[in-house]
Order: sequence, then structure tokens, then C-alpha cells
Amino acid sequence: LINGTGQPAIAWCHLNDESSALAAGIRGAVEVCGADSDAHKEKAMLDPVHKVFAPAGAKYEGFIDVKMLKLRTLIQGEPLPTGINYRFQLTYVNEELRQIWVNSKVHAEVWKGIDDALLDKNFQVALFDLR
Repeated sequence: LINGTGQPAIAWCHLNDESSALAAGIRGAVEVCGADSDAHKEKAMLDPVHKVFAPAGAKYEGFIDVKMLKLRTLIQGEPLPTGINYRFQLTYVNEELRQIWVNSKVHAEVWKGIDDALLDKNFQVALFDLR
């Protein structure tokens, strides 16, 4: 089923043997198991950002960079919501050029892979101007 969709997908399994069998049969599958190291899980999350999303965005005028910032510690201010470990940062020359990218068919395709991996879709979006 997954191979036929042409879209990113997530398959949840109860047993590692099931997961391994599914991963072997799905083109481009990335297998992440509960027993995997944190470093492996982090790499599985970051690779789509750095290897798919960033190169696609870089083809659009005005792209500066995309970063995944990992929280080290909160130094000042109110506590962050539970589960905030990373901040996705996309930088374009200006909002007009960013909107061209964000509203493109390519963005919709590559963002879906990232969005599907998010555990909580209720995340903050802040827009800052580059100065």
C-alpha cells in the first residue's frame, strides 16, 4: 500500500520483526525503533530536513538557509511547553520570496515528510524580518 501512494507515510508496528520486514519492502524506508539510540532517532528526524527540504528550498530565489536548532537549556523566561526540543528555522531574504516557496507545489511535497513526523501539530510559528 505505501509503495503505491507515492507519498510519505508512517507505519507503526508492535514488534521489531514486523518493522524490519516492512522497512525491507518499502522503497526509501527509514526505520526507527524504540530501542534505537537517541542519535539514530535524531538522524532519522534531521535527514529529511537537511537532505530533502533544504536542497529543494535552495532552488528558490531568496533562500538563505534552514536550520534545526536543538534546545540546550532555558536560561530565562517562562518554562517552555513540555516536549519542546527543537526549533525549525527557515530564512529567506524577505517574506514575499518566502511566500513563493511556501505556496509552491514542491514545498507542499517536501513539507509533508516533515509534518508527518511531528508528534504535535500544535506548534508555534513566528515570523521575523531579517535585518
